[in-house]
Amino acid sequence: MAFRSKATFYLEKKMPAPTNKVLPIYLNRHPKADYLPFGSSETVWTGQHRDWRIRQLVTVQQLKRIALSELSRLAQITHDNIAQPVALYHINNTLYIVNEHIDLDLFDLCPLSQWEVSSVMKQIISAFQYLKQNSVSFLIHSICLDVDGAVKIVFDWSYEPNADVVYQEANEEYLMVYLKEVMESLGRSVSRWSSDGAAFLAMRCLPDESHPFIANAPGQSILRAPARFAMRKKMLAQNL
Repeated sequence: MAFRSKATFYLEKKMPAPTNKVLPIYLNRHPKADYLPFGSSETVWTGQHRDWRIRQLVTVQQLKRIALSELSRLAQITHDNIAQPVALYHINNTLYIVNEHIDLDLFDLCPLSQWEVSSVMKQIISAFQYLKQNSVSFLIHSICLDVDGAVKIVFDWSYEPNADVVYQEANEEYLMVYLKEVMESLGRSVSRWSSDGAAFLAMRCLPDESHPFIANAPGQSILRAPARFAMRKKMLAQNL
């Protein structure tokens, strides 16, 4: 189960000076020219670079609509818990974004212990606080996890920012409802949350990283074992 097409999260603050990050743009070229697709979907697909020496897997998404100015803003984002774009392709009035490929959907790890859930939430909050501080409006396509235990937010690049003041005020509360659903789904085997965990679940505004439930949470290494186990199950299922 993936987190798909979630509502825009937006807070108004000044954007920092742009970084030197440059996103390659290929005009009049289809991403299939460089990446061998797995599957038949034209809108979102996984691909392997055709030069086997590069050993690169990516996720390609066809964009329905997005302003280039907004695309440029998102492309400047650099955070350990946000999936990074690799390149843009444009052909026949169609735009494609190529993202780094992440091995697992977050729900592939279910169920997790309370201690493991706190590590996941710490990484998600770190990314959301970064986006909040940089006034980034975004949609969530999915939340994934690599085999080393790093949580990665994958943007839905086909979105229309909503800057309405009323919408902005309501959106942070919505985000916490969304995170509560994520936390409860991941920790469905937890019979009773700690007082800090229960307080975290009850919050209606975005906490900072000093919240007791996540402040002392373990690093991503605690998620390596469940991630690698989930990866083994995924591989076995494909061979059946």
